[in-house]
Amino acid sequence: MNDSARERPVLLVLDVVDGGRDDPAYEDKLNELTAGVLRAAADSGFLVDRVAAGSLPAGDRANRVTAADALIVMGGEDVDPALYGGDVDDPRVG
Repeated sequence: MNDSARERPVLLVLDVVDGGRDDPAYEDKLNELTAGVLRAAADSGFLVDRVAAGSLPAGDRANRVTAADALIVMGGEDVDPALYGGDVDDPRVG
């Protein structure tokens, strides 16, 4: 990595998707939220490293976290359904 690239802080965006929700509105909201984070990070000067948590072995995830200057975890089943007009009584909401 050249010196000018390393002068930028690295933001690791870790996507955590449980795969247990079949809800297009939920998926759309997660995509919208993640896109906003990526835009804000780039606008703030971060070099973004985005990875799906489930795509890497635990050791590789740990290495990526260690190499990052900041970490944001996106996704999960705990996104409030009120944010996207979903069923607030959905039993899959954690």
